[in-house]
Order: sequence, then structure tokens, then C-alpha cells
Amino acid sequence: MMGVGVIAIVAGLWLCGIIANLLMLGQCYDIALRDLGLALGAFALSRLAMTVDRRRVDRPVAPGAAPSRGAAQPGAS
Repeated sequence: MMGVGVIAIVAGLWLCGIIANLLMLGQCYDIALRDLGLALGAFALSRLAMTVDRRRVDRPVAPGAAPSRGAAQPGAS
């Protein structure tokens, strides 16, 4: 999920660059507004992806529960 967050941030920054370019040209305000909505969505997706990733790491494991993928199992060599 961290990769999704990074890609969403990059997409949001790219869209902000397009918005700045359109506003400096003084035309296509409707497209700039559309890109603003897309950029806000990308930033929200990145925040959500980081929150989900953090919850996965911080989740306590109940006694006797199977370990998550990638976790070391006791007694395994």
C-alpha cells in the first residue's frame, strides 16, 4: 500500500503542475478545476493508503493466531 501512496502523491503533484500552467496561461479554467478535483482525490488516496498500511503493521496478533505473511515463525530455521 505504501507504493500506492507514493504513486498517488506523484500524480497529485503532476496535476498541480498542470493546474499552475493552465492558470498562468489564463485559459481553460474548467480543466484546471477538474484537475484540482483529481489532485485532491490523489492526495486523499495517498493518505488512505498510508493509514491502511500503518494499521496492518500496528495490528496486535491474538495468542494462537496464525502469523501474517512474511512474519518469522518461532522454531523455524
